[in-house]
Amino acid sequence: MARRASQNLKLKPTIVIFTEGITEAIYFERLNQVCNTKIRVRPITQTRQGLDLIYNAKKQIKEKNGKLGGFKIERVYICFDYDEITDEELKSCKDLADSLDYKLIFSNRSIEVWLLLHFEHITGPLSQDQLILKLTKHLKQPYDKTSRKQIEKIIDNLSDAINNSSNMCKNIVFNINPYTNFRWAIKEIYGR
Repeated sequence: MARRASQNLKLKPTIVIFTEGITEAIYFERLNQVCNTKIRVRPITQTRQGLDLIYNAKKQIKEKNGKLGGFKIERVYICFDYDEITDEELKSCKDLADSLDYKLIFSNRSIEVWLLLHFEHITGPLSQDQLILKLTKHLKQPYDKTSRKQIEKIIDNLSDAINNSSNMCKNIVFNINPYTNFRWAIKEIYGR
């Protein structure tokens, strides 16, 4: 018997990014368009954070036999913020992600640290309210974390964010505010 054509097709590898919120998913969706990547990068929004986010990602991947939308999952990233996670849970997140060969994308205080780096170099700790005020000032309108148009405007300054975050190391440091390793993740995923 002849093999069906679909059996001979090689599955395209894909990168999956499990995000704790909509802002991160919108950012990666827009980044996919800007970078015009040949890699399938699929952000998946969750309403979980920390260990719960990692365990849920593991469960979803297992249920789908390592495939997503018919594509083989090549790499998994978990993108989350410091928020209200304890230091102990953050360490557990890193240990669990390492054991599963997942990569972490982490920001302290929040993703808004990474977004603000698109406009300015950050020299000291900022509260969430300060981050929002600064983004509002740069955007010349109230910052809305679910606005695709605002994320589009922010990403126009991607090269500035890369330059402004050059002092932040690749290795995750949970207790530094501000901190983000988005720069490293974008370089690894998109080659930028």
